[in-house]
Parts: sequence; structure tokens; C-alpha cells
Amino acid sequence: MSRHVSSRVFVIGRRGMVCLAALTSAAALYLGMAVGPVSNAAAGEPFCSSVWVAPYGQPGDRCTAGTWIWVEEVLVQAYEHSGCADAVDVYYNLVQSWICTPGNNQFTFFFFPPNTIPRKGIVRNNATGGGTHIGGIQVSY
Repeated sequence: MSRHVSSRVFVIGRRGMVCLAALTSAAALYLGMAVGPVSNAAAGEPFCSSVWVAPYGQPGDRCTAGTWIWVEEVLVQAYEHSGCADAVDVYYNLVQSWICTPGNNQFTFFFFPPNTIPRKGIVRNNATGGGTHIGGIQVSY
């Protein structure tokens, strides 16, 4: 005894293709937002991992990445006190104003507009009362 299995072919018209494209784009955007910048930073370049830095305003209160890249994001994590992130240009001028964590093992990140000038991430202690362990990640997309 044999069975005949019919095969169905679905034809999607122009409206169906537009709808499918819109749904695919929305799903990609949602997944990109759900993943977010922190997980993208995992593909970034860590620098100054758990380095001890002096209190703010004293020599040795900051740490700079070793590699020049087209930095678009810098993350900082300070363990005992508040830490700040920024980037420096090839003349070691700060690219923007510092952005700082609220402190105590918290992450914060700083986005920079895309640029064709190489930059380095820089992190510093934000507490005047004591040193802290600090670390950073610089990211170029």
C-alpha cells in the first residue's frame, strides 16, 4: 500500500517579503540591544587589569592602555573606590570629560563618536582618600 504525500509550496508575494524583512530586522535589533555593549566589550582589549592606582590627584592615579586603536568605547571597573574612564589622543590630550562609576566594584562605560584618529583608553581613581584596584577595556567596532 502506498501513500501519496502532497508537497506544498508557499508563495510569498511582495507584501510578504516586506513583512518578513521587517520581522527579521526587528529581531536582529532586539537581539543586538539585549546583548548590549558590555558583552561586545568582551571582544575588546583589556588593559590595566586589577592594577593598584594612587588616590586621585597624586602621581600614579591613572593607567593608560598600551595599544593605539580607534577606540569607540572604554569600560572601567574600580574595586574599592570610584573609577573614571576616558580616552587620550596621540598627543595624550583627553578626548572628552571623564565619566565615573558610583564606586565599589561597579562598571561604567564611555562611548566616543567614530573617528579616524587612533586613541587609547585611560582609567583613573576618583577617590582622594585612598588607592584602588582598577581595570579597563577598550573597544573598537
